[in-house]
Amino acid sequence: MIRILHITGTMNMGGQETFIMNLYRNIDRKKIQFDFVIHSNEKNFFEEEIKKLGGKIYRISPISKNPIKHCIQLYKIIKENKYEIIHRHTNSSIVFMDMIIAKIAHAQKRIIHSHSSIGNYKFLHYIFRFLLNQFSNTKLACSDIAGKWLYGSKKEFVIVPNSIEVDKFKFDISNRKRIRQHYNIDGKTLLIGYVGAFRYQKNHCWLIEMFSKYKMENANAKLMLCGDGELKKEIEKKIESLGLKEDVILTGNVNSEEYYSAFDVFVLPSIHEGLGIVLIEAQISNLPCLVSTAIQDEAIISDNLNKIELNEQKWIDELKKYVIQENREDLECFKYNKYNINSLVQIMYDIYSIKN
Repeated sequence: MIRILHITGTMNMGGQETFIMNLYRNIDRKKIQFDFVIHSNEKNFFEEEIKKLGGKIYRISPISKNPIKHCIQLYKIIKENKYEIIHRHTNSSIVFMDMIIAKIAHAQKRIIHSHSSIGNYKFLHYIFRFLLNQFSNTKLACSDIAGKWLYGSKKEFVIVPNSIEVDKFKFDISNRKRIRQHYNIDGKTLLIGYVGAFRYQKNHCWLIEMFSKYKMENANAKLMLCGDGELKKEIEKKIESLGLKEDVILTGNVNSEEYYSAFDVFVLPSIHEGLGIVLIEAQISNLPCLVSTAIQDEAIISDNLNKIELNEQKWIDELKKYVIQENREDLECFKYNKYNINSLVQIMYDIYSIKN
């Protein structure tokens, strides 16, 4: 068995974490196992599942807080466990240090994987991008723009689709009834849904402000935000300040595949996105989607999607067009074939050089 070490910030609900777990659940774990380095001392959402699947979790200091301690801890983990394949997930070239440590510790395959089209530490990002390219020997990205952001426009990289288990996300009338009943949402209420981490780039406060104005013209509507993250308290304050505690539902981290069926429209007002895996999930449920212009064209697999600039009145006018949908037909399978998990598994076997 080959053990591959994935390095991430956390293993909570989020785009890159969901990508990893979709892959992890579907690989042949008799041939290949995943272990994880995370930077969080708190229990992570996927932690129990990782352990059940046979994975190990190592906690180390974040680069941003203590780079020397981080490097020492990472070196010991790679060296003592003799990891030959390192898969580093990121949106910033500041993690070049991890690639250097991996090389010093004699990891043969050093994979860097870009999951976003922008990140923190912009000035440092451009300085360190050269070193990241020098010390990694396999470069992956969730989209073309995410690859160019991390490696530069002239660097070669492989685009790896953010694939999912598509059958889990198809419309299910029983899920719709159960979820809406659980939250006391009647059949006359238009449910606007969002799924994802509570982070700056996801633009929650703008969404809530816009929704408060939309509510003035459509009283029979609720907004459901599925997820969690560092901005949760700020989001709760915004909801309370606008008097929306009865109209904006915070579910926390949930198994989101059951929730898309309950929504009547899905919104993603991101300031920037690498791809937007939740948008793929929503479209497979054949759910109408209203998204910002930051969404990549690669993420559009349905005709039932509108991409509009972040203008409150334009979004309000668009939301007025949506109606309650008690049932939905399945999206044609040819539209999402490249996002099917079976395709991803074979791509990653080839990248890891694992025989199927």
